[in-house]
Amino acid sequence: MANTFSVGRHAQCSVTLANSAGSVGSSVYFPAGAIITGLTISAPSAVTITDAAATVQPRIGSTPIGVTQSISTLPAVSEASTINLVRAYPNDAGIYLASSGEFNVSCQASSVSSATASYNYYVDYIVPV
Repeated sequence: MANTFSVGRHAQCSVTLANSAGSVGSSVYFPAGAIITGLTISAPSAVTITDAAATVQPRIGSTPIGVTQSISTLPAVSEASTINLVRAYPNDAGIYLASSGEFNVSCQASSVSSATASYNYYVDYIVPV
């Protein structure tokens, strides 16, 4: 049996939050078999949030990779924040992607919230070769 090695990769996924419920895509695709090992978010420009009761959750395809967050906890411009991964077990090394998919952010709107914000999500992952 030959040795199998993994290659570490890093992807930047840019999204602009919607002021309505639904998904916002990034056109960055991840292959089936990849393991997500880290997730960071930053705002490259000014952020305007009003009565922040809405939530967002980063996903790849339909697989949640980050915890659901209130938009009030998202970082302001020039700040970076690490997002906790959604792990099946506390000691998991990462999130296994059973199928390929596009990075997207699922937005849950609130009737009193609005956000004008673009965010860069930085996804660390490994792929077997």
